[in-house]
Amino acid sequence: MKKVLVTAALLSICSNLIAFGEEKNELLFEKAKILADQGNAEAQFIVGAMYSVGDGVSQDMTRAARWLQLSAKQEVVAAHRTLGTMYALGYGGAQSNILAFAWFAIGAALGDEIAAEFRDAAVNTLSTAEREIATNLALKCYRSDYEACTPE
Repeated sequence: MKKVLVTAALLSICSNLIAFGEEKNELLFEKAKILADQGNAEAQFIVGAMYSVGDGVSQDMTRAARWLQLSAKQEVVAAHRTLGTMYALGYGGAQSNILAFAWFAIGAALGDEIAAEFRDAAVNTLSTAEREIATNLALKCYRSDYEACTPE
């Protein structure tokens, strides 16, 4: 019940701050970061997303990926989709269709229809061998509780 209340409070803070415009984004980041540090999955996603675009905080793709992975570990499906997009476009590091497919595939398996669409588009960028690597990576990543999410 406490998690539900904290999440509801965070969403209320977010909607109130967004209503007041961009000048409040630094405050939104600070409030979300407090909750993210406490393990709130939705707040971890917000912090990661804000780092990824430099909204309310300096852009930092390494920190973005870290927070998004923490959120993904708690099965916030938008985090999987966002990580897949980061790898597909090469944001914050080397572009990787294999990693993009893997993150999209996990999100799709968790019920994210948009991630499923992205996975289906990403599969066309992979050779048969890469497709097998990416599929195995998605399974390994998920089964390891997101500890083994990089290709060997």
